[in-house]
Amino acid sequence: MLWSLKFRYYAWKQHQSGDISASVTLYLNYYDPERIKVLKHSTALEKGRIGSVNLFASQKSTERNQVVVVHELLHAFGASDKYELGSGQPIYPIGYAFPDQQPLFPQARAELMAGYIPTSPNSSKMPESLNDTLIGDLTALEVGWKP
Repeated sequence: MLWSLKFRYYAWKQHQSGDISASVTLYLNYYDPERIKVLKHSTALEKGRIGSVNLFASQKSTERNQVVVVHELLHAFGASDKYELGSGQPIYPIGYAFPDQQPLFPQARAELMAGYIPTSPNSSKMPESLNDTLIGDLTALEVGWKP
């Protein structure tokens, strides 16, 4: 909670010092993949519509970075995560792109707010690009795209 308040204050100060009238502010933090192998969790807040997004600074990571940026952007508009916090696995059925598919595995795409493509009941893989994702009905409802 303290981190959230400090982050909101920081963003507010940045907006006061410049001519920023954006409805969402995402701070993109790029890291050298040769030095950092695992990134800290990115986050975005609906209240204040701000986010801090951790990304790899490499051409190879460009498309996966886009998935992470759009995921965090949707948080700023009210979308909730669709994965289990402990394991990171997509939650069935809301975290599956095609929850009615038979057989259920492997899925062909990721629900964007689940972040991963389920390949079996206990494993998943990160989408390579936004083309490997879709926005499910619940996420569309949360961000106001569906009545």
